[in-house]
Amino acid sequence: MLYIRNIKITQHQDIKMSKAKHKPYQWIDGETADRITSLNLKDYRAYLKKELKMWKANPKTEDNPDGYWLHPEDVAGSIRRIEALNLIIGDFITTEDTIK
Repeated sequence: MLYIRNIKITQHQDIKMSKAKHKPYQWIDGETADRITSLNLKDYRAYLKKELKMWKANPKTEDNPDGYWLHPEDVAGSIRRIEALNLIIGDFITTEDTIK
């Protein structure tokens, strides 16, 4: 026996759903999809750069307990991710949009 949205379904019972319950698909053109993806990647890259900049300016150590903390794995991973994002973003079309 299977329960879907509090409806008991047996093995041989068909599930009938009307199309009125479902939203129709929304389609966007490829250029718009590329711009959205590109902006999301640029936003993520900007976040990683900001986090590394804060850590480099004031790293948390035994001598500086009030500094910005990042795991050593996060530092190395962020550097690699930024380089990878630079390569990926370079394949997208150039947009006029900016990430602040």
